[in-house]
Amino acid sequence: MMAFRLLSTVHPPGGNEDVFLAINKNKTRVPDDKANCLVFLSAMTNVTEYKLDPVYDYDWIVAVKLAGGDFSGLVDKKRGTVVEVSEPFYDEENKNANIIYNAIRKGFQS
Repeated sequence: MMAFRLLSTVHPPGGNEDVFLAINKNKTRVPDDKANCLVFLSAMTNVTEYKLDPVYDYDWIVAVKLAGGDFSGLVDKKRGTVVEVSEPFYDEENKNANIIYNAIRKGFQS
């Protein structure tokens, strides 16, 4: 079963580095949170110096590219996947939403 919780976007004073530190060091989780999938949406174009590697053992991590760029090293392929969606994010056929949904489901198919 997939469990989700939406985190509001936070822009800490340290910028992108602090965002990754907060996620990786488990500072974004709420006590008794049951989420088992992390979905990370980013419009960054250069993430080569960052890695999504949270100490919390999410079952699956999906990194969503909103503005292109190289996300190939952002997520360990054993723990998750990277997908790209184009603007506008919402479209009449829900293509972008389906791309993200299918990427999430990929981690929970047996």
